[in-house]
Amino acid sequence: MTARPQDREALALGRRLRQQAPGGRLLSSTQMLTPLDWFVLRPGRHHDLSALLSAAKTRQPRGLVFDAENAASVADWFERQPQPEWSPDMESVEGLARRSGWIASGFHGEPSMALEVVGITGTNGKSSVVHGLAEGLARLGRRTASIGTLGVFSFKGAADPTLPVDRHGLQGPGLTSLDPVELHEVLARLRDQGVQWVFLEASSIGLEQGRLEGCRLVAAGITNLSHEHLDVHGTMPAYASAKALLPACFGVQVVVAMERLRLAQDQSSQILARAVDASPKPI
Repeated sequence: MTARPQDREALALGRRLRQQAPGGRLLSSTQMLTPLDWFVLRPGRHHDLSALLSAAKTRQPRGLVFDAENAASVADWFERQPQPEWSPDMESVEGLARRSGWIASGFHGEPSMALEVVGITGTNGKSSVVHGLAEGLARLGRRTASIGTLGVFSFKGAADPTLPVDRHGLQGPGLTSLDPVELHEVLARLRDQGVQWVFLEASSIGLEQGRLEGCRLVAAGITNLSHEHLDVHGTMPAYASAKALLPACFGVQVVVAMERLRLAQDQSSQILARAVDASPKPI
């Protein structure tokens, strides 16, 4: 998949936000906000719009980025405040859930374009695969990193490939697939540290929610598919369809899948097999 016109617009917005906030960050959580930062406002199941704005008010970031469908509600919230103690800059974006990754990419100088990023999905084995690939390539002299359920790690091999690889934890455990705003900040940090290859886990939920939007993947891998997460997806075909979004991510050129997955005849496996075969270089 290539960048769409609305994606390029979001990239340009991210660059502009960076220019307007030198020294500031782009954040999707209120916990670390400072007056220099832009806050990406995305209400959800756990925090409604009013609660997020109230929390942001205590930190007073320089600007807000919110979905166009929330523009009237944001304006109403500010009108109801007793005094204009906080008057942030505001950016309204159509379809923010899918655009926030592209905005973050532009804000951080498109870090995935300077890295070789590989996405791994599957019911089981994602953590083992991303760690194994990162460590194995580090033994060959590359600077690598892994991102996933266990956290963010960097790997650096010794001059003697028989010696242990130096593994350094950069961030603790969290979501399997990072929030898109956080992901691009992490990628920028890895790029600036000289990392060359990044192997990341891609969960079905993360893929459906667009958490990899704006991140260029050079390759994708699918480990397996078994009966899990049906509480979220409902059916196995729906679960497989979520996994099948990975081969269609931005930039993917090569897709590797287990042979037994491609040969299986059940409906769910065939959904994934078709997604693999439609990629530029299925393996």
